[in-house]
Amino acid sequence: MNRLLKLCEKISDKKLKEDTEELLKSTKLHHPEFTMKFSIENCPTAPDSRQAHPGGLIEHTLSVVELCEAIGKNLAKNYKIPINFDHLISAAILHDIYKTVEFGAEGGQYVIEEVYLNHLELLVAELYRRKFPKEIIHIVASHFGSGSATPPRTYEALILHHVDTFDSIIAANVGQMKKLQEQILEQIKRQ
Repeated sequence: MNRLLKLCEKISDKKLKEDTEELLKSTKLHHPEFTMKFSIENCPTAPDSRQAHPGGLIEHTLSVVELCEAIGKNLAKNYKIPINFDHLISAAILHDIYKTVEFGAEGGQYVIEEVYLNHLELLVAELYRRKFPKEIIHIVASHFGSGSATPPRTYEALILHHVDTFDSIIAANVGQMKKLQEQILEQIKRQ
């Protein structure tokens, strides 16, 4: 959790920084029928990825924030696109925190629990209730891309959507890629 709170230091807007920190420290949902099965520190990012272990959600979030920042800087520099880094970083830090409600453990495996709202919908409701800026709510609400109720309509939303997707794909395939690399190296050694 300390690593996520440290990321909040990158947010220069004092109120947004405080609100982001407060949500990280106090993630309990206001609706009593939705309960967290994991703490943020112990939650995986997905049952079927390289990050399917305690702490996987934090690993994913750290990676997403770093990639969002790098891509945002690149777009601002090379395309002269105005990027609101406070909005981008806050949304990137928070975008998956309610996976803690979505996942459970069964027979030593992580599973997606039967919940009526997914982590995106739960977070949007909580951001709205806590009066976060509409820009943050939009970035989070659209981070599934075309699978979201609303498509990305800002550069920040577009960045988070693509970075989150990219990081998830890499995490899901990193084990397969390592095996392939080992096979290739073994074939080279035999030649």
